[in-house]
Amino acid sequence: MVLKGTILAAPLVFSLFLWPLAQEKEESKEVKNPLGKDKAASTAGREIYGSTCAACHGTTGQGGRGPRLADAVRGVRDMPDKKVFDVIKEGIKGTQMPPFSLPDTEIWQLVSFIRSVNATAIDEDVPGDVAAGKALFLGSGKCSGCHMVRGQGGLIGPDLSNLGVELSAKKIEEALKDPSATITPGFAWVSVVTRDGRSISGVAKNNSNHSIQILDLEGNFDFFLKKDLKEVVHHKKSLMPKPSLSDRELQDLMAFLSSQSMAPPVEPVKKIEHGKENAP
Repeated sequence: MVLKGTILAAPLVFSLFLWPLAQEKEESKEVKNPLGKDKAASTAGREIYGSTCAACHGTTGQGGRGPRLADAVRGVRDMPDKKVFDVIKEGIKGTQMPPFSLPDTEIWQLVSFIRSVNATAIDEDVPGDVAAGKALFLGSGKCSGCHMVRGQGGLIGPDLSNLGVELSAKKIEEALKDPSATITPGFAWVSVVTRDGRSISGVAKNNSNHSIQILDLEGNFDFFLKKDLKEVVHHKKSLMPKPSLSDRELQDLMAFLSSQSMAPPVEPVKKIEHGKENAP
């Protein structure tokens, strides 16, 4: 009987032990930065960051003695506001991250700044005409010949359906203006010449000492044993040409690309008045 009682009590004790941890986690998620996306708060946070955090985390959050905090770092981006606040205020035991005895307002300003350097394009107010950018992408810009967005387009370039969540607006602009600056893994340009004189160009999908698989410019997969090739050239430049766009067209294209997210759209809150649902 004692054993039975112990077995029955164990889950209860375990639940009571976990409940405060779960509650703390839920509370941490619920507490939002009261300063929100206020630009003045982010600017003030930048000043505080420069005098308290930059020595370890780098002047722009790129890292140093401390970890990188900027440019869409997943761990930082996914961390609730309250958790970021607590890390700054209380530090992290067993590490070189000390607690900071700053007023709560200044800590929230730091949180605002950290959020700003991790903002992806979808979080930013990117100017431009999204509809015009989409028309350009699918039409005269010829972007969809290589890139796909939500099932429309080609395969020779990276799928851009979630680009607004993956990159900042600044990074998207840099990629458009200088496609060769950063080449996405799996999309490096390669050209080969076979021993019978055929030339094939495309992106290398699989490459080993003995064989190479190429997605060619027609969208076909070609597999070659390297012993059957006379020449293999790995180009340092991107297959993507630098687009010839006006400033307005570039901005419209950026607005369209920055809006791309695979997350389901947030449904508007419905108000129920006198038994009827009304959209706000």
